[in-house]
Amino acid sequence: MSVGYEHVDLDAIAQRGIKLGYTPDVLTEAVADISVMLALMAGRNVKETMQVVNNGELSTNWMTTSRTVGFLGFGRISQATLARLVSFGFTDCVYTSNPSSQADPEADARTAEKYNLRSVRRVSLDELAEKSDVFFVLAPGGTKTHHIVNEDFLKKMKKTSVLVNTARGTLVDSDALAKALREQWIWGAGLDVVEGEPNVGLDHPLMKEPRCVILPHIGSATTETRLVYQMSVAWFFGTLLSVVATTAQDSDSTLTLLARSSQGASAGEWTNLNVTVDGRLHTAVPFELPCFSKYEGLPVTTDAAACTSIQENYTDPNFRAAHFGAYMDPQWETCQATGSGCLLDDSNPSDPLAYNGTDCEIGNIPSHYIDVQSVEDIQAAYAFSKNTGVQLSVKNTGHDYKGRSSGKGTLSLWVSHMNSISFNQTFFPERCATKYTAITIGPGAEFQDIYAFADQHNVTLIGGYHRTVGSGYFLGGGHSILSPVFGLGVDRVVVTPDGQLRVANECQNQDLFWALRGGGGNAFGVLTELTLRVEPQLTLQAAIITFPADSTNLYPWYNLTVYNSLRWGYDGWGGHISGPTLIHVTPKLNRSEAQASMQVAIDFAVAQGGFGIIDELPSWYAFFTKYVVIAEAPVGPEVMLGSRLINTTLFATEEGRTALSDAIRDVLPFSSPYIVVGTPFLYPADLVGQFSVPGQFHFNSTLEERKSVYEEVSQHIQVFRDLTPGSGAYFNEGDVYEPDHEQSYWGNNYERLLAIKRKYDPSHLMDCWQCDRYSQEENRQWAALNTTVSGRLYATVPFELPCFSTYNGHPVTTDAAACTSIQDNYTDPVFRVAHFGAYMIVSHLNSISFNPAFVPDRCSTSYTTITIGPGAEFQDVYAFADQHNVTFIGGYHRTIGSGYFLGGGHSILSPVFGLGVDRVVQLKVVTPDGQLRVANGCQNQDLFWALRGGGGSAFGVLTELSLRVEPQLTLQAAIIKFPANSSNLYPWYNLTVYNSLRWGYDGWGGHISGPSLIHVTPKLNKSEAQASMQVAIDFAVAQGGSGIIDELPSWYAFFTKYVVTAEAV
Repeated sequence: MSVGYEHVDLDAIAQRGIKLGYTPDVLTEAVADISVMLALMAGRNVKETMQVVNNGELSTNWMTTSRTVGFLGFGRISQATLARLVSFGFTDCVYTSNPSSQADPEADARTAEKYNLRSVRRVSLDELAEKSDVFFVLAPGGTKTHHIVNEDFLKKMKKTSVLVNTARGTLVDSDALAKALREQWIWGAGLDVVEGEPNVGLDHPLMKEPRCVILPHIGSATTETRLVYQMSVAWFFGTLLSVVATTAQDSDSTLTLLARSSQGASAGEWTNLNVTVDGRLHTAVPFELPCFSKYEGLPVTTDAAACTSIQENYTDPNFRAAHFGAYMDPQWETCQATGSGCLLDDSNPSDPLAYNGTDCEIGNIPSHYIDVQSVEDIQAAYAFSKNTGVQLSVKNTGHDYKGRSSGKGTLSLWVSHMNSISFNQTFFPERCATKYTAITIGPGAEFQDIYAFADQHNVTLIGGYHRTVGSGYFLGGGHSILSPVFGLGVDRVVVTPDGQLRVANECQNQDLFWALRGGGGNAFGVLTELTLRVEPQLTLQAAIITFPADSTNLYPWYNLTVYNSLRWGYDGWGGHISGPTLIHVTPKLNRSEAQASMQVAIDFAVAQGGFGIIDELPSWYAFFTKYVVIAEAPVGPEVMLGSRLINTTLFATEEGRTALSDAIRDVLPFSSPYIVVGTPFLYPADLVGQFSVPGQFHFNSTLEERKSVYEEVSQHIQVFRDLTPGSGAYFNEGDVYEPDHEQSYWGNNYERLLAIKRKYDPSHLMDCWQCDRYSQEENRQWAALNTTVSGRLYATVPFELPCFSTYNGHPVTTDAAACTSIQDNYTDPVFRVAHFGAYMIVSHLNSISFNPAFVPDRCSTSYTTITIGPGAEFQDVYAFADQHNVTFIGGYHRTIGSGYFLGGGHSILSPVFGLGVDRVVQLKVVTPDGQLRVANGCQNQDLFWALRGGGGSAFGVLTELSLRVEPQLTLQAAIIKFPANSSNLYPWYNLTVYNSLRWGYDGWGGHISGPSLIHVTPKLNKSEAQASMQVAIDFAVAQGGSGIIDELPSWYAFFTKYVVTAEAV
């Protein structure tokens, strides 16, 4: 069944043991389309006008502009209809809703803003009749609504109004409507449903009315909708045996939702949750499903167009970020132990061998997700989890190397659409006296948008190195390539698991504030808002150095970087070194100083046939758009990382540098180390940067092959662990099997974090892998949550399912169009973000706002801030920041969102501006106790501390982050690359090691991946940046490569020019 089941005798089917499938979200778009069509047909008097062919008499009709639309019921279909009507010129909206729900003027205001309407108001039934020019009946059937539109109601309507009913015929009294039309109480009516259907003949009172357009109940009669129905039936029969045992234990439950992991939740509880969250509960399916002909062992119809779109955008982070079922590292869409999943071939997403005849299975994708758009959604999820025992997970854009945002059988909170960004020149954290220039972001805001927004406000926000990284960056600590100069990105409003919305800052909830800034992701609650200090707009020197790598030059290169790292660090350089490429940036040096600082690396690159430049950029955003975007980590392939933070002391002695260089040489045959220079030198840990060893397997690798890659990564990173006793690893990018993770991620802070966790989440509603002492409780009942979150609970399937012909051992029909879309977009993070089953969904909590004088709750200090929702992606946040002439410090990928901050959030601006978590001045988070909490320096300080790097979503679901932003910065970007070979990669890495400290002092931050370096600095002018990076540029040029210093006017300019094109797949 689709929407409504009031016509079913539930007691009778329960007695007969009949299972009932309920798919309320299948026909939303189709019914919204036909509702608008009927409104236009009735308003334009189509039925009567058609007679002009016979009688030649043309009737009059009305235009739709400047009119008020009214809705009886304001759920999914009504809001989808409203979205379509905006383009027709409607200016106001009135509605009635479930009498048991509370009015929400703030939500109405957000809806009005979303659709650019003058007003959206909840009104009485009488006022609804009086105000509506076009009136849509879209409420449930049943005894409570039988003939709710009666003669009294119709008499109150305008004579020029139109009535449309696409819900249930019984809601409208047919005799009364016929009378209203005959006596011209209203203009006309459009009906897809009438009383007495399907036995409706010419004697029906409405059939002869010339201004009544009647359709034969075809609202859902589209090919796409029927295909989804077929797939749902396939799922139902495929899961029947698994749910029989569950429903047999619940004699009151007669409704079985089509969810493979809904064991323990009754149908009523699911339904209630969906109602509570206003229909934003969804069943997740794999991102790639449209390409597959089998899903969970049952035949499904492929969707060629959707499949093509997926294939074309498979490695596009923005594409992935827009899909809940898509994850940036798609191994987390799968059950890696069993091979259950639904992936395409990331190296060739159009290759049919990946999906032809292959069973698509849901794998490790959460079975249901709520498209979180309010604090109430998070609170409803907490209540559901408490009542049913269903574990919660939190997802934004899907950037997660450790799989914390996925989890089969969990209910996921997709915060991607909580992506607000705002700027405040004088932000005072609540209850605090100190003011800051800050940017406040929702947990779904992505750095590409935050940086742009900051740039528009002439400030610099310290954040991550990917367009689509979001607030999780700050919760995990948030290293940035500006961190060597400005520190980490975690200096929140959060809903803690007790259901309270808490503001955490330095003046209230200080324990929460402390915990939220790197203490374990969402372990302390769900972030709803982060406010982060921003820096003024900075001129950056970027060192871009690269050369062609070969077997002889990579070791000398890495050796060079080792020997220069300490000096580079002191020069303020932060950035990335990946193979023969170095991209660093510094705000500390001018161009000539930067050139001198980097000359040794530039010389090496040039000697290898590469190049090295120092590029002076006017802002972080300019660097981000120019260099970061093109060099950001790729999405789509199955990539895992092992990482280690390297102490300054190791770079300070010949013995330490030699040992580090030798360790890199030993790793080179397996993988080119990925070096992030993005940690502040003035922090207690006194670290230069992060060494990462990436590993990769194929979409169809065997279990043994996968295990082998994980083991090799861990073995190789162990060499660096042994070199750095007492150091640790970056929580957001650590080894999945990090030994002694408590010490590695949090050291002596761990017991304090545990105490805060026990305080705010004693029931362990917000556990995640290695966020704390992981506790997975048995799932109980799902359905209560569905009620509580107004139907925004969803069962999930693998992102790639449309391409598969079997799912969990059962034949399914592939969806060729959907599969093609997934294949086309398999490595597109934006595409993945939009699919719950693809892991890279709070994704729709993606608001972004700017406040030039933001004061955290209960604080007195004001900041210039951007506030983002947890679903805001950096590509949008950066653009937004740029529009406000400020710099937002965030991640290095377009579709990264708030999870960037929750994990700490290193940015290539971190060498100057610190980690992403340092920028956070306030978070709003729904903690697992169901409380929406504001965490900042003045309240919930423990939560504020924990959320900023303390373990992803371990403390709750973020709903908003407010972050300090910097003024618009001129950035110098160093773009260095050379052809790598077996001989030049080690010297290249060696060069970067030897220059890293100096580059760090020069403010450079960035990435080095193999023979490619993309760094940026706001500290240097172009000549200083050139000088700082000259050594790397020379090396790249010597290797047949190149190196340039590119001056960019803002972080967003750098991001769009360099980061987007180089981001992780």
